[in-house]
Amino acid sequence: MGGAAVRSEGLLGPVVQVVAEPEGRYLDPRRLLDLTGMQVQDLAALAGVDRNTVARNPHSPRIQDAVSTVVRLLESATEVAGDMNRALLWYKHQPIEAYRFQTPAELVAKGHTDAVIAYLDDLRHGTYA
Repeated sequence: MGGAAVRSEGLLGPVVQVVAEPEGRYLDPRRLLDLTGMQVQDLAALAGVDRNTVARNPHSPRIQDAVSTVVRLLESATEVAGDMNRALLWYKHQPIEAYRFQTPAELVAKGHTDAVIAYLDDLRHGTYA
């Protein structure tokens, strides 16, 4: 998705702006998949639904919660990294020593999103270098 250079305007952060549906009421799972390179089955597993549910019922609460969780993580990473491109690069490719050199994307796929958000909070507060 070419929106990686989106600037934050008003209340919405850059990741929310890219992932939100045009009418702005819901987050679009397809846009999140395009932005992050996640696979449909990974998002479905994170939401605890069948992979077909992602396409058939993208507004379901479970899908919206899963998309929102990843968006929240990426917004936090964008704040720490300084821009969304760097945050996405970090998310996809940067191994985290404290988590046995797994990338944030790998940790999210395994259901450890809260651990990645906690790691980002530690970075923000100067706990990790």
